[in-house]
Amino acid sequence: MFGNGRRQPRHQGLDLPTVRDTVGYMHDDVVRTPGCERLAIAFGAVLREIDALERQRITASGNIVAARFVPFRRRRDEPDRQP
Repeated sequence: MFGNGRRQPRHQGLDLPTVRDTVGYMHDDVVRTPGCERLAIAFGAVLREIDALERQRITASGNIVAARFVPFRRRRDEPDRQP
């Protein structure tokens, strides 16, 4: 019904803090494993990307001034209601 004129992020239903914790545990394990340096770098990049997504989510959700009314659209199979 109400919208801010922007498309919702695709990760809306994703629990980023849980994903970040899980990847963080894997990163910590890999850092201590000899021969897995490239994998540790990759997990580090994933953690930085998750941080960027969380910052983007905070910025996008904090703009209440940009909210606008989106008109209600009746479904085609729903009959018109007459008072």
